[in-house]
Amino acid sequence: MQIRRIQSIRALAVMIAAIAWCLMSTSAHAATIMYVTNYSANTVTQFSETGVSSAFITSGQGLSNPSGIVRDTGGNFYISNNTGSVRKYAPAGGFGTGLSTGGLSSPSGLALSPSGELYAGEGLADEVSKIHLTTGVVTSFAATGSISAPYGLAFDTAGNLYVACSGTNLVKKITPGGGVSNFGTGYNGPAGLAFDTGGNLYVSNIGSNLIRKILPDGTSSTFVSTGMNGPRGLAFDPAGNLYVANYSGNTISKYTTGGVFSTFANTGLTNPAFIVMVPEPASLGLLSIGGLALLRRRRGR
Repeated sequence: MQIRRIQSIRALAVMIAAIAWCLMSTSAHAATIMYVTNYSANTVTQFSETGVSSAFITSGQGLSNPSGIVRDTGGNFYISNNTGSVRKYAPAGGFGTGLSTGGLSSPSGLALSPSGELYAGEGLADEVSKIHLTTGVVTSFAATGSISAPYGLAFDTAGNLYVACSGTNLVKKITPGGGVSNFGTGYNGPAGLAFDTGGNLYVSNIGSNLIRKILPDGTSSTFVSTGMNGPRGLAFDPAGNLYVANYSGNTISKYTTGGVFSTFANTGLTNPAFIVMVPEPASLGLLSIGGLALLRRRRGR
């Protein structure tokens, strides 16, 4: 009797240890999903972490030469139509009656400020506009004289806005107070902008098919110059890999932190313009749940 009790205690201890290991090792993994605007197809394509494509917004749903795309903390997408508007898309309800502001002049890149305000580059108006997300009211933020053919936009963590001015081959830095200055050098058709976690700015160059890397102090260098064909939008995943939308090549290129190139996707794309990376909700594995059920059965014997 005593031996059986000892054996039962040992078996229970083993199970408890196994359950603890399961709970610690079964970590939550938040998958990162990529969304890409297709300028000529009037669609948005979704890609899994492994590059598998699926339709997210299909043709005929309200897009017209879509370009910029961003997502707010509530899960809503904002997409610029190069024909003159920015549309709000809620995954649960589509375009519906949400934000639909018109009157813009060839809007392209979009950016959400750290405080959640939406900005759009208007390529034909040489202007960056601020869009009120509730009312759709558009006001001028930076205009002709400092901005020329704006394309990509990006905010740093301090709230400074960076604008790729393809008309003058410059990147402009605009402080929250409105101060404007040039940032970085060596551009040839600057288009997409993206920051890494170290605060370094990356700039795609349509004219030279390369990516420039700009340190916070403005020091500039070429990051990569292979695997691109008309690079536009840029985005980073949580691991620090850089993705590039190749507008002319209909592909998405992937570059590791060391600059190693691979083709991430080459299907479901028609003149891809901009990219947004979205972390999906994490999910826990079921192994530990099974362990707890087993423990209950043991105790019930």
